[in-house]
Amino acid sequence: MSLEAWLSEVEARTQAATDGPWRVAPSSIDDIGHHSDAFMVVADNKGHPHDLTGEAWDDEARRDYTFIASARSDVPKLCAELRAALAREAKLRDALGW
Repeated sequence: MSLEAWLSEVEARTQAATDGPWRVAPSSIDDIGHHSDAFMVVADNKGHPHDLTGEAWDDEARRDYTFIASARSDVPKLCAELRAALAREAKLRDALGW
């Protein structure tokens, strides 16, 4: 897949996911008032937290889960591509004497 096609897919996943910002929060409080060891992803949009990792498997949840799962490979590739672009820019600046 070309870089342009991959970038378009990343952008589409980003646009389809719930607006942020997102954060990690304790999942719940158990029956005796203790926090569980689980965590959830929460979107703090529209002025109130929204659990993105609930049990509902609707279209919105599917888009959010796809975005979360893809981030593990998307972010490192984005960082590598940005570093490569910055290196090319530095070489160009040196060549032009900027």
